[in-house]
Amino acid sequence: MMLRTPALAALAVLVAAAPAAAEELRQLTPIYNGLVYPEGPIFDGKTLLFTDMKLGSVFRYDGAGHVTPVWSHPGCGPTALAPVPSGQWLVACHLTHELVFLDLHDLSAPKLIARAPFRRPNDMYPSPHGAYVSRSGEFSAGAPVTGEVWLVRASDNQQQVVRRLRYANGVAVTRDGKFLLVDEHLAHRVWRYPIQPDGSLAERTLAFDVEDVIGTRASPLDGPDGIEPARDGSFYVAIYGRGMILHVSANGVLIERFYADGYPRLTNMALTPDESGLYAVSSTADESAGALFYIDLKVHE
Repeated sequence: MMLRTPALAALAVLVAAAPAAAEELRQLTPIYNGLVYPEGPIFDGKTLLFTDMKLGSVFRYDGAGHVTPVWSHPGCGPTALAPVPSGQWLVACHLTHELVFLDLHDLSAPKLIARAPFRRPNDMYPSPHGAYVSRSGEFSAGAPVTGEVWLVRASDNQQQVVRRLRYANGVAVTRDGKFLLVDEHLAHRVWRYPIQPDGSLAERTLAFDVEDVIGTRASPLDGPDGIEPARDGSFYVAIYGRGMILHVSANGVLIERFYADGYPRLTNMALTPDESGLYAVSSTADESAGALFYIDLKVHE
């Protein structure tokens, strides 16, 4: 796919701001368009699930171009979903400030289990301890520093594990289960927290400084969104506002970049179970249209 002239100009800015590195830039391919503001892709076995905040729904993708709704709730604004140890699925209702517990074992007839008040839930990621859930705070450059991360085991079992982040956004557990990666969106940083035996977190270290790529003069609302870890310790991080995904090594070196032409509101991505491909979700700058994207990670053109 050829990049349009405005996209090339934006890309030139990104390349100029990036440190010298041997990474590649690769194009994401849109495979389904009938969305508005998609978020939160995650695999349930071999089935890809994702949400659309503006459509108020959870969807599944069959791998053959067909998307079907699984659960809908007007006004919910779902931004993420994840399984919890009980076997239920947890959905973040960002707009109604709720965590919704569902039975998705029978995807044709999901059943609501419970709702729990939870201000501004955003992203989430499963673990043996429960789902780590970001409670983002307000999305503005001058907002107070109120971002948090919680460990949610059940509707009546929630524990705060991180506080005072400048808009807590993407969260993900590394494949070895040893660390929680957390995006501090408005600070343009990705943090790494050691996970303790009880699910609590130890002192953080910097996993990646996104300003090394987008520069220090970036729009204050551009920044890291969803995170997806790989088995080799590397991770993928979505750059909201830039239509980019960065692939970063375990020791914080940029490996390659992926680009969604014309869809700068890139929010999250999910590796296929065998890590041979990557699905991503993004929307246009005016948030009037969204798409599901895919790239074959085995193919290097």
